Amino acid sequence: MTVGDNIKTIRKKKGIKQKDLASYIEMTVRGLQDIEYGKTQPRVGTVLKIAKCLNVSPTIINPDLNWDDYIDTESLSNEVQVWDSLPDYNEDDIDIFRSFLSLNPDGKQKASEYIDLLMLKYKDK
Repeated sequence: MTVGDNIKTIRKKKGIKQKDLASYIEMTVRGLQDIEYGKTQPRVGTVLKIAKCLNVSPTIINPDLNWDDYIDTESLSNEVQVWDSLPDYNEDDIDIFRSFLSLNPDGKQKASEYIDLLMLKYKDK
């Protein structure tokens, strides 16, 4: 599969529309279509943005690039320290957290408000 095929397959599997992905990565829908149909190849930065939006590793989108060259080791180290300091969470908890982080600011605000309501109703006493 091509890079564009990988993007299209993952995007569709996650139920994300082209216009939403294009907006998130600050690209026109036409530009995203050109990538998905193999007319153009995305830059590394674009692949990184797409991977973040789709919540997948960039190697899933483009396994041919040496991603070690693009890892921000300082940020990764900070993230590991944060995760190491947290209590033990299972994969479902982590998936929910990752999904929350992938939301735009408005989505995060709405999710936080909904979580507050759920906490009032379902919190262990």
